Amino acid sequence: MIKFEDFFRKYDKSKQFNEQYYIAEIAGRDSIAAIITALNKYNIKKIFPTAIFHSGLYGDLSIASRNVNFLKKFTIHKEINCEIETLISLDISTLFNSVILKTLTIIQKHYGFFTPCVSCHLLLHLMRVPIAKYLRVNRVITGERELHDKIIKINQKGEILELFKSLLKNQEIELIQPIRKISIGREISTILGENWSNEEEQYNCIFSGSYTDENGELIHNSKDLIMQINDFYYPLFLEIVNYISSNFKVPYSNWISDKIRNYIVKVK
Repeated sequence: MIKFEDFFRKYDKSKQFNEQYYIAEIAGRDSIAAIITALNKYNIKKIFPTAIFHSGLYGDLSIASRNVNFLKKFTIHKEINCEIETLISLDISTLFNSVILKTLTIIQKHYGFFTPCVSCHLLLHLMRVPIAKYLRVNRVITGERELHDKIIKINQKGEILELFKSLLKNQEIELIQPIRKISIGREISTILGENWSNEEEQYNCIFSGSYTDENGELIHNSKDLIMQINDFYYPLFLEIVNYISSNFKVPYSNWISDKIRNYIVKVK
C-alpha cells in the first residue's frame, strides 16, 4: 500500500491518451464482475486496477490483490487480449480522517444530519481522477449496483450513482457502471464463472449500515444528500483533486481545514 507521492514517483506520466486503456476500481466480487462485463462490451487493451483504502476499513485487505490475480488468470484462460497491470493500492487514511471523520459535527450542525457513506464513496471515485489524468486515461470501471438482492445501499441508490457519473464527467472522466442494473447475486456468480473461489466477503467498513434506523429503513432522502454533496463535499474534494494533480501529494491538514471553513461559510 502506497501514498499518492509514491504513486507519482513510481509511475511514469503517460505522454499520449489511449482510449483503449481503462482504470478499474477493485474491491470485492462485484468489482471483478464489472470488469469482466466491460471486457465483453468494450475494446479494452489495458486495465490499471486500483484499490483505495482508508482508516475505516477492516478485515482482509489482501482480497483486492487476490481478486486482481483472479482477473489476470481469467483473461488468460478466456484468451482475452487485455493487459492487466499491477494493482495500484493507495492509502488515503489521513485524508479520509480530515474530510470525512472530522466533518461529522460540522455537517450535522449545518445540515441537520450526517452519513459518511455517500461522501466517502464520492471521495474514492474522485481520488482516481489524479491517477487517470496522470496515466492519460478517461474511463473508470466500477462495480456499483442499485440493488443487492433487494438490499438498497444509500451510496448506491440510482439517483446517487447518476450524480457520481455526472460529477466525474465534469472532470472529463467517464464512469463505467456495467453491472449497475443487476440486482440478483446469482447473476454476478454466473459472470464470474465456476473458477471463482474468493468467496470471502470483501473487506468491511465500520460505517456499513449506519444509515438505517432500528427497523433497517433508510432515513435520509436523496434530495438532501445530493444538496450536501453539491454544496459542500464536491467543491471541497475538487480542490483536493486539483492540489494532488499539481503538487503530486495530498494537502496538509491545515490547508484542508481552511478549505472546509471556506465552504461552510458559503453554505451559510
